[in-house]
Amino acid sequence: MRPVTVIGLAAFSALLLPAFVYGQQRISGRTLSQDSVPLAGVAITNRHSQLATTSGPDASFTLLAHPGDTILFSGINVVARYWIVPSGASRSVHDILLTPRIIDLMPVSVRNHTYKDDSIANRQEYAKAFNFHRPRVGEIIHVAPIGIAVNINQLTHLAQLKSNRHKMFFKHQLVQYEHEGFVAAHYTERLVASTVPLSGDSLTYFVNKYRPTYEQVHDWSDYDMLYFIHQSYKRYVDSLKNGTVNAPL
Repeated sequence: MRPVTVIGLAAFSALLLPAFVYGQQRISGRTLSQDSVPLAGVAITNRHSQLATTSGPDASFTLLAHPGDTILFSGINVVARYWIVPSGASRSVHDILLTPRIIDLMPVSVRNHTYKDDSIANRQEYAKAFNFHRPRVGEIIHVAPIGIAVNINQLTHLAQLKSNRHKMFFKHQLVQYEHEGFVAAHYTERLVASTVPLSGDSLTYFVNKYRPTYEQVHDWSDYDMLYFIHQSYKRYVDSLKNGTVNAPL
Protein backbone atom coordinates (compact mmCIF):
# COMPACT_ATOMS: atom_id res chain seq x y z
CA MET A 1 0.00 0.00 0.00
CA ARG A 2 1.44 3.42 -0.99
CA PRO A 3 2.03 6.00 1.72
CA VAL A 4 -0.68 8.65 1.86
CA THR A 5 -0.05 12.03 3.44
CA VAL A 6 -2.53 13.30 6.01
CA ILE A 7 -3.26 16.41 3.95
CA GLY A 8 -3.86 14.40 0.80
CA LEU A 9 -6.13 11.99 2.66
CA ALA A 10 -8.17 14.84 4.12
CA ALA A 11 -8.60 16.43 0.69
CA PHE A 12 -9.58 13.10 -0.85
CA SER A 13 -12.16 12.47 1.89
CA ALA A 14 -13.57 15.98 1.49
CA LEU A 15 -14.22 15.31 -2.20
CA LEU A 16 -15.83 11.91 -1.67
CA LEU A 17 -18.06 12.69 1.32
CA PRO A 18 -20.45 15.15 -0.41
CA ALA A 19 -20.86 12.75 -3.35
CA PHE A 20 -21.71 9.95 -0.94
CA VAL A 21 -24.20 11.95 1.11
CA TYR A 22 -25.91 13.65 -1.84
CA GLY A 23 -29.13 11.96 -2.81
CA GLN A 24 -29.58 10.10 0.46
CA GLN A 25 -33.01 10.14 2.05
CA ARG A 26 -33.91 9.89 5.72
CA ILE A 27 -36.01 6.75 5.94
CA SER A 28 -38.41 6.48 8.88
CA GLY A 29 -40.42 3.47 9.92
CA ARG A 30 -41.40 0.90 12.51
CA THR A 31 -40.47 -2.75 12.96
CA LEU A 32 -43.63 -4.77 13.59
CA SER A 33 -44.67 -8.40 13.78
CA GLN A 34 -47.19 -9.80 11.31
CA ASP A 35 -49.86 -8.97 13.93
CA SER A 36 -48.65 -5.34 14.11
CA VAL A 37 -46.99 -5.85 17.51
CA PRO A 38 -44.01 -3.45 17.94
CA LEU A 39 -40.62 -5.20 17.88
CA ALA A 40 -37.87 -3.26 19.67
CA GLY A 41 -34.12 -3.80 19.38
CA VAL A 42 -34.12 -4.99 15.76
CA ALA A 43 -30.75 -4.41 14.04
CA ILE A 44 -31.12 -2.41 10.80
CA THR A 45 -28.21 -2.21 8.34
CA ASN A 46 -27.85 -0.46 4.98
CA ARG A 47 -25.97 -3.11 2.99
CA HIS A 48 -24.63 -0.50 0.55
CA SER A 49 -23.27 2.14 2.95
CA GLN A 50 -22.90 -0.17 5.99
CA LEU A 51 -24.68 2.44 8.12
CA ALA A 52 -26.56 0.75 10.94
CA THR A 53 -29.09 1.50 13.66
CA THR A 54 -31.57 -0.33 15.88
CA SER A 55 -35.28 0.14 16.38
CA GLY A 56 -36.09 1.94 19.63
CA PRO A 57 -38.34 0.91 22.54
CA ASP A 58 -41.37 2.01 20.50
CA ALA A 59 -40.06 0.05 17.46
CA SER A 60 -39.38 3.25 15.47
CA PHE A 61 -36.19 3.85 13.47
CA THR A 62 -34.54 6.30 11.07
CA LEU A 63 -31.75 5.55 8.59
CA LEU A 64 -30.07 7.35 5.69
CA ALA A 65 -30.30 5.52 2.36
CA HIS A 66 -30.47 6.00 -1.40
CA PRO A 67 -33.39 4.70 -3.47
CA GLY A 68 -32.56 1.13 -4.44
CA ASP A 69 -30.38 0.43 -1.38
CA THR A 70 -30.91 -2.93 0.32
CA ILE A 71 -31.77 -2.73 4.01
CA LEU A 72 -31.29 -5.77 6.27
CA PHE A 73 -33.53 -6.22 9.31
CA SER A 74 -32.20 -8.87 11.70
CA GLY A 75 -31.99 -9.85 15.35
CA ILE A 76 -32.15 -12.64 17.85
CA ASN A 77 -35.93 -12.43 18.13
CA VAL A 78 -36.82 -12.07 14.43
CA VAL A 79 -36.23 -13.86 11.13
CA ALA A 80 -33.93 -11.75 8.91
CA ARG A 81 -35.59 -9.79 6.10
CA TYR A 82 -34.27 -7.66 3.22
CA TRP A 83 -36.10 -4.52 2.07
CA ILE A 84 -35.35 -2.42 -1.04
CA VAL A 85 -35.70 1.33 -0.54
CA PRO A 86 -38.31 2.65 -3.01
CA SER A 87 -38.23 6.06 -4.69
CA GLY A 88 -39.68 8.81 -2.53
CA ALA A 89 -39.36 6.66 0.59
CA SER A 90 -38.70 9.70 2.78
CA ARG A 91 -42.25 11.00 2.25
CA SER A 92 -43.92 8.35 4.41
CA VAL A 93 -43.43 6.17 7.49
CA HIS A 94 -42.84 2.52 6.59
CA ASP A 95 -44.14 -0.40 8.62
CA ILE A 96 -41.67 -3.25 8.18
CA LEU A 97 -43.44 -6.52 8.98
CA LEU A 98 -41.15 -9.17 10.42
CA THR A 99 -41.63 -12.78 11.48
CA PRO A 100 -40.77 -13.37 15.16
CA ARG A 101 -38.26 -16.14 15.74
CA ILE A 102 -39.87 -19.04 17.60
CA ILE A 103 -37.92 -19.81 20.76
CA ASP A 104 -38.11 -23.48 21.68
CA LEU A 105 -39.04 -23.85 25.36
CA MET A 106 -39.45 -27.63 25.29
CA PRO A 107 -37.75 -29.62 28.09
CA VAL A 108 -34.16 -30.65 27.56
CA SER A 109 -35.06 -34.33 27.86
CA VAL A 110 -37.41 -34.17 24.86
CA ARG A 111 -35.08 -32.68 22.25
CA ASN A 112 -31.72 -33.06 23.97
CA HIS A 113 -31.35 -29.32 23.31
CA THR A 114 -28.88 -27.53 25.59
CA TYR A 115 -27.64 -24.04 26.34
CA LYS A 116 -24.28 -25.01 24.80
CA ASP A 117 -26.02 -25.86 21.51
CA ASP A 118 -27.80 -22.47 21.49
CA SER A 119 -24.60 -20.62 22.35
CA ILE A 120 -22.60 -22.28 19.56
CA ALA A 121 -25.41 -21.71 17.04
CA ASN A 122 -25.72 -18.01 17.95
CA ARG A 123 -21.98 -17.43 17.77
CA GLN A 124 -21.86 -19.05 14.34
CA GLU A 125 -24.87 -17.08 13.05
CA TYR A 126 -23.72 -13.75 14.48
CA ALA A 127 -19.94 -14.30 14.28
CA LYS A 128 -19.36 -10.90 12.66
CA ALA A 129 -21.21 -9.09 15.46
CA PHE A 130 -19.47 -11.05 18.24
CA ASN A 131 -16.03 -10.36 16.73
CA PHE A 132 -16.64 -6.66 15.99
CA HIS A 133 -14.26 -4.11 17.49
CA ARG A 134 -13.46 -0.51 16.67
CA PRO A 135 -10.36 -0.10 14.46
CA ARG A 136 -7.18 0.40 16.50
CA VAL A 137 -4.49 2.95 15.72
CA GLY A 138 -2.08 0.22 14.64
CA GLU A 139 -4.63 -1.04 12.11
CA ILE A 140 -5.00 2.42 10.55
CA ILE A 141 -1.48 3.87 10.50
CA HIS A 142 1.62 1.83 9.61
CA VAL A 143 5.11 3.29 9.93
CA ALA A 144 7.35 2.05 7.09
CA PRO A 145 10.96 2.93 6.16
CA ILE A 146 9.67 5.04 3.25
CA GLY A 147 7.07 6.94 5.27
CA ILE A 148 3.69 6.59 6.94
CA ALA A 149 1.02 4.44 5.30
CA VAL A 150 -2.67 4.89 6.07
CA ASN A 151 -5.20 2.08 5.67
CA ILE A 152 -8.10 3.95 4.07
CA ASN A 153 -10.59 1.11 4.65
CA GLN A 154 -9.93 1.05 8.39
CA LEU A 155 -10.00 4.86 8.53
CA THR A 156 -13.41 4.82 6.85
CA HIS A 157 -14.69 2.34 9.44
CA LEU A 158 -13.36 4.54 12.24
CA ALA A 159 -15.15 7.57 10.76
CA GLN A 160 -18.51 5.78 10.90
CA LEU A 161 -18.90 6.58 14.60
CA LYS A 162 -22.69 6.18 14.77
CA SER A 163 -22.57 2.90 12.89
CA ASN A 164 -19.84 1.62 15.20
CA ARG A 165 -21.87 2.56 18.27
CA HIS A 166 -24.87 0.61 17.01
CA LYS A 167 -22.69 -2.40 16.20
CA MET A 168 -21.21 -2.33 19.70
CA PHE A 169 -24.75 -2.05 21.13
CA PHE A 170 -25.89 -5.06 19.10
CA LYS A 171 -22.81 -7.03 20.22
CA HIS A 172 -23.66 -6.14 23.83
CA GLN A 173 -27.20 -7.42 23.29
CA LEU A 174 -25.90 -10.72 21.91
CA VAL A 175 -23.52 -11.21 24.84
CA GLN A 176 -26.27 -10.32 27.31
CA TYR A 177 -28.63 -12.81 25.66
CA GLU A 178 -25.93 -15.49 25.87
CA HIS A 179 -25.34 -14.75 29.57
CA GLU A 180 -29.07 -14.89 30.33
CA GLY A 181 -29.25 -18.26 28.60
CA PHE A 182 -26.34 -19.53 30.70
CA VAL A 183 -28.10 -18.52 33.94
CA ALA A 184 -31.43 -19.99 32.80
CA ALA A 185 -29.74 -23.30 31.95
CA HIS A 186 -28.26 -23.69 35.44
CA TYR A 187 -30.74 -21.87 37.71
CA THR A 188 -34.00 -23.65 36.86
CA GLU A 189 -37.41 -24.00 38.47
CA ARG A 190 -36.78 -27.73 38.73
CA LEU A 191 -33.60 -27.16 40.75
CA VAL A 192 -35.27 -24.62 43.04
CA ALA A 193 -38.34 -26.83 43.59
CA SER A 194 -36.08 -29.72 44.61
CA THR A 195 -34.32 -27.48 47.15
CA VAL A 196 -37.07 -25.40 48.81
CA PRO A 197 -40.85 -26.01 49.28
CA LEU A 198 -42.21 -23.88 46.45
CA SER A 199 -44.43 -24.67 43.46
CA GLY A 200 -46.71 -23.06 40.89
CA ASP A 201 -46.86 -19.26 40.73
CA SER A 202 -44.85 -18.88 43.94
CA LEU A 203 -42.01 -20.88 42.40
CA THR A 204 -42.04 -18.83 39.20
CA TYR A 205 -42.08 -15.58 41.19
CA PHE A 206 -39.17 -16.74 43.36
CA VAL A 207 -37.01 -17.80 40.40
CA ASN A 208 -37.54 -14.45 38.65
CA LYS A 209 -37.17 -12.31 41.79
CA TYR A 210 -34.13 -13.98 43.36
CA ARG A 211 -31.96 -14.51 40.33
CA PRO A 212 -28.15 -14.79 40.41
CA THR A 213 -25.93 -12.96 37.94
CA TYR A 214 -23.98 -14.59 35.12
CA GLU A 215 -20.69 -14.00 36.96
CA GLN A 216 -22.01 -15.71 40.09
CA VAL A 217 -23.33 -18.78 38.28
CA HIS A 218 -20.17 -19.04 36.19
CA ASP A 219 -17.91 -19.10 39.27
CA TRP A 220 -20.10 -21.08 41.68
CA SER A 221 -19.84 -24.71 42.68
CA ASP A 222 -22.99 -26.81 43.16
CA TYR A 223 -22.78 -26.10 46.89
CA ASP A 224 -22.66 -22.33 46.25
CA MET A 225 -25.80 -22.55 44.12
CA LEU A 226 -27.73 -24.49 46.78
CA TYR A 227 -26.56 -22.08 49.48
CA PHE A 228 -27.77 -19.13 47.40
CA ILE A 229 -31.20 -20.74 46.96
CA HIS A 230 -31.56 -21.42 50.71
CA GLN A 231 -30.49 -17.89 51.68
CA SER A 232 -32.81 -16.37 49.09
CA TYR A 233 -35.68 -18.50 50.38
CA LYS A 234 -35.10 -17.16 53.91
CA ARG A 235 -35.33 -13.60 52.58
CA TYR A 236 -38.45 -14.55 50.64
CA VAL A 237 -40.18 -15.98 53.75
CA ASP A 238 -39.17 -12.95 55.83
CA SER A 239 -40.60 -10.59 53.23
CA LEU A 240 -43.91 -12.47 53.35
CA LYS A 241 -44.02 -12.24 57.15
CA ASN A 242 -43.23 -8.53 57.10
CA GLY A 243 -45.68 -7.84 54.30
CA THR A 244 -43.01 -6.14 52.19
CA VAL A 245 -43.83 -8.18 49.09
CA ASN A 246 -47.12 -9.17 47.51
CA ALA A 247 -46.12 -12.56 46.15
CA PRO A 248 -48.53 -15.26 44.95
CA LEU A 249 -49.25 -18.04 47.44
